[in-house]
Amino acid sequence: MKTQTIINIVFAVAFVGYVVSQLNPTFDTITCKKWRVVDKDGKVRISAGTFADGTASVALIDKDEKARISAVTYASGYASMTWSDKDGKTRISAATFADGTASVAWVDTDGKVRIEASTLPDGTVVLPTKDLRTFESTPKP
Repeated sequence: MKTQTIINIVFAVAFVGYVVSQLNPTFDTITCKKWRVVDKDGKVRISAGTFADGTASVALIDKDEKARISAVTYASGYASMTWSDKDGKTRISAATFADGTASVAWVDTDGKVRIEASTLPDGTVVLPTKDLRTFESTPKP
């Protein structure tokens, strides 16, 4: 290789290194319609997006590709967040409705709501009145 070629390569590498060192790797805002974070195997682990109908959603996904935590809001005013078990079954769900109602529900592994509590727009509290067991604590000696 000619000496001049080597000098040109060295200067080119130095120039690129200088330019890269001057870039600011911090971003104030990233704008996109959909976003996915993948693990080392290329599996989606976090997914977020907005859709033409006004829906926006975020999902945290486990290594077995099951959504474990998800949040969604719709243009209609309904919004919810769900927590799912390792089999992908919803176990806890919290929601707000366009009319102002808010509720949370705990679900068993068969999909049956076991506990549900709500507040209505007028402030009324709605609690379950059946299928609940009362446990008394045992006094300590």
